[in-house]
Parts: sequence; C-alpha cells; structure tokens
Amino acid sequence: MLQTVLEPLVGEYNSAIALSPALELTQVVHQQPSGDDHLVTTVTNRGAAFRPRFIQIYRALIPTAGPATNYRSLVHGFHSFSGSGSFDFSQRVPRVRLKWLEPCAHNMAVPPSPRKGQFVSAMVGALAREDGSSLITIGTLDPTTFSVQVITTWTPRGIELSVQVQMEDTEIAPGATVILPTLFRSSAPISAALARWTTALADEQQVAPTRVVPDGYCSWYRHYTKISQAQILRDLDATHAALADEFELFHMDDGYQSAVGDWLSPAPTFPDGTAQIASAVRAKGMKAGIWVAPFFALAHSQVAREHPDWVLRTERGRPVPGMLNILWDPQHSVRVLDITRPDVLEHLHRVFSDLRSQGFTFFKLDFLYSGTLPGERWNRSITSLSATRAALAVIRDAVGEESFLLGCGCPVEAAIGTVDATRSSADVTPAWRERAVTRGIGGDFETLGTGVARRNVLARSFQHRVWFENDPDCLFAYEPNNRLTAAESRTLMQTNSLAGGPLMFATSADELDASQIAMLKSARAINDEVQELATSWWCPDLMTRNEPELFAALGIDRGWVMLTNLDATAADRRLDLFAVFGWDEVTIEVLAAAHPQRVHLSGTTLLCAGLERHDSVLVRVLPAAG
Repeated sequence: MLQTVLEPLVGEYNSAIALSPALELTQVVHQQPSGDDHLVTTVTNRGAAFRPRFIQIYRALIPTAGPATNYRSLVHGFHSFSGSGSFDFSQRVPRVRLKWLEPCAHNMAVPPSPRKGQFVSAMVGALAREDGSSLITIGTLDPTTFSVQVITTWTPRGIELSVQVQMEDTEIAPGATVILPTLFRSSAPISAALARWTTALADEQQVAPTRVVPDGYCSWYRHYTKISQAQILRDLDATHAALADEFELFHMDDGYQSAVGDWLSPAPTFPDGTAQIASAVRAKGMKAGIWVAPFFALAHSQVAREHPDWVLRTERGRPVPGMLNILWDPQHSVRVLDITRPDVLEHLHRVFSDLRSQGFTFFKLDFLYSGTLPGERWNRSITSLSATRAALAVIRDAVGEESFLLGCGCPVEAAIGTVDATRSSADVTPAWRERAVTRGIGGDFETLGTGVARRNVLARSFQHRVWFENDPDCLFAYEPNNRLTAAESRTLMQTNSLAGGPLMFATSADELDASQIAMLKSARAINDEVQELATSWWCPDLMTRNEPELFAALGIDRGWVMLTNLDATAADRRLDLFAVFGWDEVTIEVLAAAHPQRVHLSGTTLLCAGLERHDSVLVRVLPAAG
C-alpha cells in the first residue's frame, strides 16, 4: 500500500486548470494479486465551502518515441449512442456537426476535444503502441455518483494522461472529506486489462449476475412511427406463424402513443389501447415488449402542458433541449423531465406500474442520456448520474424484478446494476454508411449507420455478460429500402449472432421468403450456441485499427472468431488463431460464409481467399484433442 498527497487541481481538460490549496487530495494505492492497482482517492476541504465542477485525481506523462501515429488511444463513449474505438494521435474524434443532435452523441458536460491528438474517454482509457502492445489501462470502479473521464493529450514531452471526476458543483463543506471514485490501473495487455477492469468493477459494486434477455421481433425499422393496432396485430400473427419456435419476444416500438410523454394515452390508430396488444401477444405464448422514452415529453404533450414545472430548464429558464426528432416534431426539440423531483418520480412509477399491469414484461427505455443533461435541477444536492440511477430504480420497482429492462442511449455508468441489457451502439440503418447522416452530420463516429454500429458492438464487447447483456440492435432480413449488400447483411447477421446478446429482427415475417426465414433461424442457432457456451468476448484489433476487422469469443472448450474485409475491394484475409486463443493445434468449422470452400486452415493460420468488400466469415475454433 502506497499513500500519496496530490496537487489539488480543479477545472476541466479544455479550460484553465487551477491549483486549489484549500483542498487536500490523498491517494492510496492497493496492489492486487493480479498485479493491477486500485487507487483510492479522498479529498478534504481545509477552507470555505467549495463547489468544484471537476477534480483531477490522476496525472501521468507517458514517454514516447517517434511520431504521433506510433501511439493509439482508446475512446469509450459516454452512452449507448456515443462512438467507441481507438485513434492514433495524429487524428481527432469526428463529432456531430448539428447542435440539436449533440445530446444523442456525447456527454454534453464534457464534449469531445476539437484538437488533434487529444481524446476524451468515458469511464476508462487505454494507451497502446501502434502494434497494439499495452502502455496503460485506467478506469473508474465506482459508477454510482460521479462520472469519470480519461483524457489523453499528445505533447512534445510525451502523452499526458489525466483522469477527472465530474463533480457538477457538488458542495464540499468546510472540514468535510469526500471519497472519490476508486481507479483501476493495469499495464497488462489491453484485452486482458479491460476484462479484469469490468470484473473488478462488478465485484466492487456487487453487480448481480446477468440473465439472458429474450430474442424477438421489433417494429421499429419496418414501420418506424407509422404503426397501427391493425398492423401490429398482423405482424404478430406473421411472426408467430413463421418463427414462434425461434423467437419469444414481440416488441412494439415508437408510434403507439398520442404524443411522446403521454405513454398511457394511445394514438387514434390504437382504438383498443395498448393493453389489447399485450393481451394478444401473451395469447400467442410470447412476451410483450413496449418502447418508452421515460424522461422525454413533447411541448404539446399533456404531461408537459399540465406540469410545466416538471420540465428541466437552463439558468435562463428555458427548457433544456433533449434533441430534435423530425418524426415527432420537425420544428421543436423535445422537453426533458427533471427526474430529481419527487412528483416526476411518482409519475414514472404510475406509468410503468400501469404498463406492467397491462401485461408488458419487456421495456425498451430510450434516450436515457437525457437524465444527465446539464440543467437547473430541483434537487441540486445529487449528481445527474445519481439522479438517473435513482429514476431507473423507480422504474425497476414499478415493473418488478421479473421484467426485462433494455437501456438505449443510456449512460454506461448509469446502466450498471440497473438494467438487464444496454444498447452498445447507435441505430443500425438499411445502409452500411448513410452518406447524408453518417458522413454529413455525424462524421462517421457519433451517429447512425450499420457500419458505425458494428464498430461499437466490437469495441464494447468486453462488457457483455459482466455488467449487463450487450444489445447489438436489429437484423435486417428484408426492408423495402434496404441498401445493404448481401455481404453487408451477412456481416450484420454474424456480428449480432456472435455478440451473444438479444437477437432482434426488424422485418414483418410475412414479407420474408424461405431463404430469409432460413437466415434468421441460422442466426438464432449460432446465437444460442454462443449464449450457452461463451464466457468472454473481445475485439483483438481494437487498438490497432480505427475500424476493427476481428471479433472473438471464448468458451470452456471452444472459441469463435469473425473476420471482416473492410477494404474498398475484395481481398484475402489471414489470422493467426494461436495469437487469438493461445492453442498450439486447432481445427475449425465454418458457421457462416458466402463461400465456405475459400476458408482454409494452415497450421494455426486461418486463411480466407477473395473475401468481398464488407463481407465476413464466422468460424468455430476447437483446440486439437490432447
């Protein structure tokens, strides 16, 4: 154990950092049997009452040799939709260009740096050489009260790494001592370090074992908000007739409500209400799911009109914009509810108790980042992270432990120990890259698109089954405007199958032909095997490429690996399976490939000849007997 007194620096990475002599910052290092360190930090106020926005609790200078391209930094996104991956220090994080979409992309209190060679990572950070060899991994072990950011900056002296705690003006009274988030620090290979970090956090917070979230149908990508009672019941009949043996969940997404915020007031297109839908689903022997954006309300909604005091506001008294969604209101941003208010929490409890009593047992909770948006809250003594976790606890109490909660757009810190599954990416789309959206609005990192979503699924795969189930979003088996190539559809199917989380499809089953039905059944079979036998997931080239091509999972007696070609044209791919799994002798079985005859094994090297652009192969890897 080593105790150190640190310089008490306050401020954030992109503003002036000030020395605060009234604060006494003490850090104790506890070395673990694994060789990793746990750093316990406390701050004591020796002066007058103080309200810091941020406190830095760790700083290090990592020596470098050679250009900025020789080193890479992990960027872990703040919430589900935030981009995750790695960059070299000659680059900058592409960010959303439209102000009204920013809340959907990142932490509004700590946006991405506009500078080249400076990166902000939520919860955890890692540095590696260009070959992927590890320099350091560091992350928070306490996701309950304060959000944490790791900042890495390229300088002529080396890479500056700092960790800051988002205090949000939390008052530190004279003489008071506050325990700040414990940090995990490791120099192990990054895949191993990330796995040990997630486990250490789960152990520290006593996170309950995860449970398998049901697979099924989702109405969103086929109909978006244009759903009706008649259409939903037709989709239910078709899904049950074609895929009842493979899928147990039938989920009704956005569009059933009269307005966003009025969840118990059905739209005119649902004359018999939502309870009738839940009853019909249950009569088929399936689980009924429903979509809710619990912290949102449109300006014209009944809840916003009748309770204007529930709306979160800025210092100037204006409503905090949650986002602008043209499917809801093309001119006005949606309002955000102040979830620190007891009456708002009572409202949430009533809504979800009612939906549960109707027969819904699966709840997709969307745009949960809104609980952490900066604003003038009714209760200023708790942080936005604490408030979001408390609101999710209220929802859990209303629906019961037997129901399933899926968090979308959810701050990862808030999801741990509160929901059963968390979306690991922004939405997929019926195109690999949505040119106008992905490139024009989101810079290919913080926005929609199947290719972008795939990268996030791989980059966050190490969290699966440790804190919650990772949800990789939906499969497109068929969609009238589908612009995915056959190769891209295969890659999406393989990614979601290997991810091991809930497998959802977004197509009316009566529109599928026999080959598409077979594809869904094959995906479910692979997913079942992975869910049953895999124990860990990781992305072997996470720290060597902006767009990873490798995805792996490991079980007790087997492994799985997926190779993707992200070149502009067809290309060969090879992979040393010993480097991935550590087995001297292996055999393989091809689970999914357009041309299985082109997949070969030479020693422990997997060879894939002529892999099409954006195509993948998925193989089961078995260690040789003996």
